[in-house]
Amino acid sequence: ERADKLQTSMEKELDEERKIMKELNTQISELQKAYETLNEDTELEQTQSAEKLQHVMECLDQANSQLRLTREKETELVGRLSKAEQDEARIAKELEALIQQLADANEQ
Repeated sequence: ERADKLQTSMEKELDEERKIMKELNTQISELQKAYETLNEDTELEQTQSAEKLQHVMECLDQANSQLRLTREKETELVGRLSKAEQDEARIAKELEALIQQLADANEQ
């Protein structure tokens, strides 16, 4: 009878250990699933961040290209303005010379 009680007690302990092992395996499985989900989320975030960064870089490249074109146009316009100012100064001198010639001709 004592052996039966001991065997029953050991079977109960064994059942309890099996339940604990089953619960631990369930928790481990849930942790693995959570880790996989976290990993997938992290990879997705990294991919999205990389895509956003790529988009920003493309926008910067476009802005730099536009800025370069604007600077080239500005340089061209400054050159044309300078030429126009030189032409204006030359014409003013020529006009002054013509007025002087007319004045001289009227005096004679």
